Amino acid sequence: MRKFLVVGLLIFFITANVQVIASDTFYDKMISTIDEWLKSNNQASFTSADDMQVFKWRVGIETLGYDSLERFTFYSKLLKEIDNKEFTYNYIVYNNRSIRIFMLENYPSYDRPEEIQAPDSFFVEMYDWYKENTTSKREQAYWLVEFVYFLSNLSSDDAALVANSCYSQIQDILKQYIAIMDYYLVNEPGEIPSIENIYTSLYTIFSSKPNEYYFLKGLSTLSSSNIGKFIKQEDRDIVLNYILPKFMDSEEVIRIYARWSD
Repeated sequence: MRKFLVVGLLIFFITANVQVIASDTFYDKMISTIDEWLKSNNQASFTSADDMQVFKWRVGIETLGYDSLERFTFYSKLLKEIDNKEFTYNYIVYNNRSIRIFMLENYPSYDRPEEIQAPDSFFVEMYDWYKENTTSKREQAYWLVEFVYFLSNLSSDDAALVANSCYSQIQDILKQYIAIMDYYLVNEPGEIPSIENIYTSLYTIFSSKPNEYYFLKGLSTLSSSNIGKFIKQEDRDIVLNYILPKFMDSEEVIRIYARWSD
């Protein structure tokens, strides 16, 4: 049943055209489809790890530097070790869900050794996991934003590779991104600041930025990135048709339009 709903969700994204995706009716139908998909995925459950093992993991986290390769390698190893265990350190929750996000955030697109998974296969693996395991709109929103930043951070060679071999996934992400952005802005604007804290024990109730900024910033970064030039005009139009009427005064929208308009 879950596979059927995932396939149905993807067909819905693929068959949506620019004119339809700009309408409120489309978003209502898309969110309804997303709700069914989220319900079909199994809720995760975790157990506590051995105290000594947790101590060792925390020491490893404490000694991490800022180098993306070092961090990616550490999180890859931690993912293999942690299984269905969970622990918290400095308010961050570590489990096999959050660690995948940390890998996505730290993928070493520049100066990557051969033993690191290629960006296209890594991206597909992460996206497939996301489709099978996401269970809430908040989690979905966070993953979609992080996918956009992952794509935006790719080197020129990696961007070309991912765009040429994984474009259907990129299209899916952009359509979901706009749909979930619309959902939050219309239905739960006050919850937007807390999205990025989903894998922490923190809860943000206030942001100095307007609610739409969280989503617009990712799109602006994407439009100026190496992969931004590979986004087809029909998909650029999906973004522009949604953001222009609503946020024309936004600096981020001005930047996106300057890069992505015909």
